[in-house]
Amino acid sequence: MNRVVLCGQIAGKPHLVYTPCDLPVLTFRLHVPREMPPRGRKPEMDEIPCLAFGPVAVGLAVWGEPGVRTVLEGRLRTEAPAEAGRPALVLQVLVDYAYCAEPEPADFPLLLRLLLDPPPPAPGRERAA
Repeated sequence: MNRVVLCGQIAGKPHLVYTPCDLPVLTFRLHVPREMPPRGRKPEMDEIPCLAFGPVAVGLAVWGEPGVRTVLEGRLRTEAPAEAGRPALVLQVLVDYAYCAEPEPADFPLLLRLLLDPPPPAPGRERAA
């Protein structure tokens, strides 16, 4: 069974694009601490590449700012790149569910309404290749 549960902080700004058939796709990285460090030392972090689709992608794009603590559930995908000089194996998490582990923001009801009833697609929206 391929199941991954991660807790970490979003690294950098997530990138939301739409496919030609209007499916939202979000790419981002999650900083996950390896283990609790000894006192006075910074934790070692792994940077995990993640990919989310559909409503999960839109939700993460709305509240997924850099540094926000997030819990993800998903599947691990491996890929062997065709280009020479790159690592032999690339790992990525395909996100099925995402939860914000931070306190609820003041405008949470508005965010929830946007997630449950998203606005129609706007003209000129960025499209994925």
